Amino acid sequence: ADHGHDHDHGPSHGHSHGHDHDHAGGEANWGGALGALAGVGLLWALSHVHQLNPEVGELDAASTFVTLSLESAPALLLAFVGAGLLQAFLDPAGMGWLQRGGPLGQAGKGIAFGLPLPVCSCGVLPLYESLSRSGMPAAAALAFLVATPELGLDAILISLPLLGPELTVARLVAAAITALVAALVVRRFILPLTATASQLPQQRPPLGARLRAGLRFGLGELVDHTLPWVLVGLAVAALVEPTLDGRWLGSLSGWLQVPLFALVGAPVYVCASGATPFVAVLLHKGISPGAAIAFLLTGPATNATTFGVLGKLHGRRAAVAFAVTVTVAATGLGYLTNFALGDHPPMPLHDVADAAANPLQVASLIALSLLFLASLVRQGPRGVVRQITDAVHVH
Repeated sequence: ADHGHDHDHGPSHGHSHGHDHDHAGGEANWGGALGALAGVGLLWALSHVHQLNPEVGELDAASTFVTLSLESAPALLLAFVGAGLLQAFLDPAGMGWLQRGGPLGQAGKGIAFGLPLPVCSCGVLPLYESLSRSGMPAAAALAFLVATPELGLDAILISLPLLGPELTVARLVAAAITALVAALVVRRFILPLTATASQLPQQRPPLGARLRAGLRFGLGELVDHTLPWVLVGLAVAALVEPTLDGRWLGSLSGWLQVPLFALVGAPVYVCASGATPFVAVLLHKGISPGAAIAFLLTGPATNATTFGVLGKLHGRRAAVAFAVTVTVAATGLGYLTNFALGDHPPMPLHDVADAAANPLQVASLIALSLLFLASLVRQGPRGVVRQITDAVHVH
C-alpha cells in the first residue's frame, strides 16, 4: 500500500524523504502557513498569560521553549549544513567490503557505513530493507539499523549544549555498543533476503552539482522531516517544565528509573533530535543519567513500526529478539552510565534562562525560523503534520 512516501529504496544513500507535500495546484501554501503561524502566536500568548504551576517556582512554558530553542539553534543549523555537505561528498561504494571479516567486524563496518548518513528513524527502515536485499550481511545491516538514527549529526550536535559533553559521549558509546550487541544476537534469527538489482549510480555528477544538491537536501528536505520532530520535542519539554513536579521523579530509585524509561521508549516513535530537549528537562527534573541514556537508546531504535517491518521481512522471532535485545542492552548500559557518571549535573535551565542570549544563538534561531517558514510554505501545515503522523505507518 502506498502511504504517501517516496522513499529511495536503492542503496545509493541519496536517501529521499520525499513525503507528499500539501501543494494546492503547485502553488505555495501561503494562506495555510499564515493560519498556522497565527495559531502558534495565540498559543504563545496564552503560555505567557497563564503560568501553569507557579507555586513550584519553575519557568513558564514560553520561557522554557525560548531557552531550549536558543541553546539548540546553533547546533541544529550546523547539523543541517553539515548533513548537506556530507550528502555531497559521500561516495557510495559496493557491498563487497562489508562482506569481509566475521560478524563482529561486519557489525562495526555497518555502524561506520551509516555514521555519516543523515537518515532519521523513519527513513532508515526502507533503506535497511534495500541494503539487506542488495547483499549487506545481516550483522552489518542490523548494526546499521540501530546506529544510523542514533548517531546522526543532528542528534550528536544538539546533545552537546543540552546534555553536556560527558553525557553526549556516553550516548555515542552506548549507541555503538547497542548496535553491536543487537547485530550479533539478532543475526542468528535472520535468513538472507531475495536480492535485487543494484541501483548504484555509474557516474557521479560534478562537485558543484553535488554541493547544490546536498545543500538543497540539508536545508530543505532534512529540515522538512526533522524540524517538526524537534519542535514537538521542544514543545513537550516546555510543557513538562512548569507542570511536572520534580520531587516525584527524584523519589524514584535509580535502579527503577533505568528500566522504566527503557520500556517507555521501546514502543513509541521518538526522533533522536526531538527527544533530546525533552530528556534535558527530565534531567533537570531529577531523572538519572542512566535513565536518560536508556530512553535515548530505545526511543529512536525501537518502535512499533520497526517491529512491524522486521516481522514482515524476517518473521516474528526476529522482531521479538530485536526488541528484547535492544531494551535489555539499553537497560544495562543505563546502569553502567549511572555507575560511570554518578550524579551528573544537568543543564542549569533556570540560570541559562536568566542569562542573555549571545548573538550566535539569536542569529541561528532566526535562520532556523526562516528555514521552518520556508518549509511551512513549501509543504503546508498538513504536510508538516504528516512528517510526524506518517512515521507510524508500517512501510
